[in-house]
Amino acid sequence: MNKKIGKLLLRILLVLVLVGVATGSVMGFMSYSEYMDMQATVDEASIYKNIRINGVDVGGLSKADALAKVIAAFQPGLEAKTITVKGGGKEYIYKFDEFNPRLDFTKAVEEAYAYARQGSLQERYSKIIALENTPHDITYEPPYSYDSSAVQDKVGLIAEQVHVDPKDAAIDRDNGVFIITKEESGAEMNVKATSDKVNELLAANSPGTVDVVLDEIPPRYTEEDVSKAQSLIGSFSTRFSPGANGRNINITNAASKVNNKTLQPGEIFSTNEALGPSTAENGYAPAPVIINGKLEDDLGGGVCQVSSTLYNAVLYAELEVVERTNHSLKVGYLDYAYDATLAGDYLDLKFKNNTEFPIFLECYIEGTKLAVNIYGYEAHDPSRSLKFFNEYVETVKPGSEKITYDPSMPLGTRVVEKAPRDGVIYNLYKTVYQDGAEASTEKVNSSYYRAVAAEVRVGSGPAYVVPETPSEAPQQMQTEAPAQTLAPAREPETVAPPSEPAPISEPEPAPIPEPEPAPIPEPEPASVPEPEPSYEEPPVYDSGAPSSDSSGQDAPVIDEVPVE
Repeated sequence: MNKKIGKLLLRILLVLVLVGVATGSVMGFMSYSEYMDMQATVDEASIYKNIRINGVDVGGLSKADALAKVIAAFQPGLEAKTITVKGGGKEYIYKFDEFNPRLDFTKAVEEAYAYARQGSLQERYSKIIALENTPHDITYEPPYSYDSSAVQDKVGLIAEQVHVDPKDAAIDRDNGVFIITKEESGAEMNVKATSDKVNELLAANSPGTVDVVLDEIPPRYTEEDVSKAQSLIGSFSTRFSPGANGRNINITNAASKVNNKTLQPGEIFSTNEALGPSTAENGYAPAPVIINGKLEDDLGGGVCQVSSTLYNAVLYAELEVVERTNHSLKVGYLDYAYDATLAGDYLDLKFKNNTEFPIFLECYIEGTKLAVNIYGYEAHDPSRSLKFFNEYVETVKPGSEKITYDPSMPLGTRVVEKAPRDGVIYNLYKTVYQDGAEASTEKVNSSYYRAVAAEVRVGSGPAYVVPETPSEAPQQMQTEAPAQTLAPAREPETVAPPSEPAPISEPEPAPIPEPEPAPIPEPEPASVPEPEPSYEEPPVYDSGAPSSDSSGQDAPVIDEVPVE
């Protein structure tokens, strides 16, 4: 037991001796204060001085501050880099900062902080002291990242600017000869393929230039397609009176706006859109139109002859009629149910190209003839023909007269401001003939020409009193006077005896005055409508049906505007 205790004490003594020797050796080279300074130097919490990352001095900084300083040194240069995208004859420049680029110097900062943190106190201290004369440089290629999801969105913004619409082959007609313009392909940006090119440069942290990747857009209709639209598939014409009046100006202007229009398959033609607003600036002049059932002058009167002529050409071309309305009164240039009115933006003639090929509209004036030709692809057999005819359905009587009481007129007197007019309904039919034989008949439209009630002005003022006849009083006195003999103081007058009162001559009826019309205020001439306006159009047109109403009178040439 004693032997074991003795051996343990010996070992402890040897350890103390060794510690003393080591301490003595250190203390043998420096004082205690120097030792403490050394310990303080190596225990510095910040990065040791004169340590640099890619040339940027981060000595004396915390890890967070060192990281911020290095990023601040290199991030602006990164963000300022550019990528140029070329397309459509233009250049579009993108800066790297649009894609949120980032450089990661975290590991470099950790390496800077770890310098001289390993080894004995003397070794660490020696490295730190050496930094004063020889800086420690860390060369580091930082990891790089950016927001790749933003690339396609940003690059896609220029897609519209580099887009080139294709041009379909076009057809025109000049002096009876068709002129065809060849088609041109378009181009659209392939956003993904272009973005991939931009991504390659961004991923490499490298500025550069890329060309927009374009995909071809073929035209819908080629020269071969439109060359098939040269057959006359529908034609119609109407006549108008000669003269340099507003109506003829409007017909000529409207015809020019319909002329040379091409409709692609499935396209809908709006006559209102083609003619434009009825303004003087758009070339229109005042002419008769129907306004609330009455004829008045307004800008654009006459354009409905263009729409009506076009309507009939469309029927013969067998295109799909999308919208059509007849006038409220019969027109003079076409029979019932053949017309098509226009009004504002709510009454229109619309039709659709329901063929598989383009159609071409030709509308022109030749003398007093307005003609519309429709060219397209004739899919029907030459032995097939069409005939249109209208059919009377019924007469519609007008409603009760519209009375306006006028206190300036004597009680009970009446002035007819507007005569009543019966309304009529007509249907239009199409018959198809094949090899001269009737193949089918179908109804095209039903047209109601509305009845118009009379408009009457009735007096509500004081009653007119008829004055007494002046000759009645003497006659009554003569019959009641007794017979007597008068002394001939002068040339004797012949006095009728009581039994014969008749010799006194009867007064002529003329002296009894008729009631003067003066107390009844005469209406203004303009307010009393004439039965038919003076600008009637001769019933000449090329539909094969007479242009007259049931009375045999030609109807006035009119166009429609808002109706009641």
